[in-house]
Amino acid sequence: MNKEFSLKLIADKLSKRGFLPYITSDSKETLNLIKSIIPISYSVGIPGSVTIREMGLDVELKKMGYQVVDVWEKEDREGRLKQLNADVVLTSVNALSKDGFIVNLDGTGNRVSSMCFGPREVIAVVGINKIAENLEEAIYRVKNVAAPLNYQRKNSQTPCSITGKCQNCNNIDTKQCRVLVIHEGRPRGIETFHVILVKESWGF
Repeated sequence: MNKEFSLKLIADKLSKRGFLPYITSDSKETLNLIKSIIPISYSVGIPGSVTIREMGLDVELKKMGYQVVDVWEKEDREGRLKQLNADVVLTSVNALSKDGFIVNLDGTGNRVSSMCFGPREVIAVVGINKIAENLEEAIYRVKNVAAPLNYQRKNSQTPCSITGKCQNCNNIDTKQCRVLVIHEGRPRGIETFHVILVKESWGF
């Protein structure tokens, strides 16, 4: 199936779930779209997202004068609370099913919290590599693709970072995956939940 056609179908599913979808070709078009969405007066919270940083969106927004709250610059409770309470949260997702379910898995929970309540708006940037056939496969992707790659990046000595697959570890002292959130629709506490589907692979 043509990727553009399938993205249009996914966008339609997202729209019916209360999200505001877009389709972009690359990082430059995505940045221009984000600039048109976020007023310069808004603060922008960026949680732990490899996608946003791979695309250079964090750097470009800072250059343009946006007030960016970047948790990778201040990874403590205070920094995470500021990110959660920004006007807009700019992030990605771990997986998106073709029927519009958004799936994320966190350790601390500030990223998924801010996608549920707190900011006025959420902008989620989704590369085509994040798309799964259905909810079951989306959850599988989160645990067996996104999580192992992320923990390898962080040099975490979790079983999945070594094997490349979820081992269902249950040692609460070392367990990294702790908060699984499935968005079936836009949360009532978020005024607008933008989902940007990019025709390229980005992040984990």
